[in-house]
Amino acid sequence: MAKYPWGDENFTMSSLPVCMLISTVLVGGALIGVGPGGAVNGFPGPEDLYGVVGVTLGWIVMWYTFLGNQIAFKFAEMDESQKQTAANIADRGVINTIEQCIPFFLVLWLHALFVNPSTSAVLGWIYVVMRYLYPVCYGLYGKFNNMVEIPAQVNYAIIFYLFWAIVYKCTKASDFHTDLTNISPLLVPLVVFLSGVTTVMLFLVGSKPAAAVISKGVAWDAAYKPPLASQ
Repeated sequence: MAKYPWGDENFTMSSLPVCMLISTVLVGGALIGVGPGGAVNGFPGPEDLYGVVGVTLGWIVMWYTFLGNQIAFKFAEMDESQKQTAANIADRGVINTIEQCIPFFLVLWLHALFVNPSTSAVLGWIYVVMRYLYPVCYGLYGKFNNMVEIPAQVNYAIIFYLFWAIVYKCTKASDFHTDLTNISPLLVPLVVFLSGVTTVMLFLVGSKPAAAVISKGVAWDAAYKPPLASQ
């Protein structure tokens, strides 16, 4: 019998497209369900932003539970090796959340101010729930595994859907969600999927120039031999 539901390996690259499809169904379905109502012309009123304020406060509450995870394993009475592994999972939840919070909050609030605060709030809450599940999925089998990609891919899709909606508004002076829905609501999940692909392309292709320079620099440093001192 396989160790995991998907086989003996804790992580397989084949999980990536599956999790991207899950994110497409979840986020695309939410967008179709709520519709494009609430798009703004100019700036929204303060009361229109209450939903996004709620998301922000929810994220803060979630953040302190993650810090609580770290504290829990500092004082846990358990096998020392297992304790170290558990503490590392708790740390990864905190570190990954820090890494992702800057783009999340930027696109959340830019989208709320310039595009649609109602949609921002809906996607923001999905993001917070999925972010909360990140360390849960990470720790489910005691190490990094395929389940982690579900919250990760959902969150990537949300960030870059909001990103492209902002770009569209600032270049076309029109609402992305409304225009897609007017053509066909089925285009919305397609755009969500392509938003997830944006993340993959940035990770795998956008990183190549700097990664190539770094690799060459490290190789150069390792191969360098200082000249012998003159006798």
